[in-house]
Amino acid sequence: MAYLWQFPDYYFAVGRLKRGVSVQQAQADIAVIARQLAQQYPKDYPKQFTVKVQSLAEEVVGRFRSALVLVMAAVGLLLPIGYANVANLPTVGVYSVMAYVTAR
Repeated sequence: MAYLWQFPDYYFAVGRLKRGVSVQQAQADIAVIARQLAQQYPKDYPKQFTVKVQSLAEEVVGRFRSALVLVMAAVGLLLPIGYANVANLPTVGVYSVMAYVTAR
């Protein structure tokens, strides 16, 4: 199942690859199909055009990959600190009760 949206200068389609088919194989296949369609319908295709197959993850993440890795690293470093603080809350309560009892 593929969805097709038309924009002024290009077409954008979303599809799903069969298991075992790489993005490079899909790129080669779609290039052949596009060339055949351009020969069959020359008035519908410009003289120079390209087709590009890209994974959905690369399309979504794309240029933000390094920023996302940095944020994930920061979360990975700060989360244990938060866990340690929460784990120490019961001991603080015990010490405050002990201080209260010893003061009496």
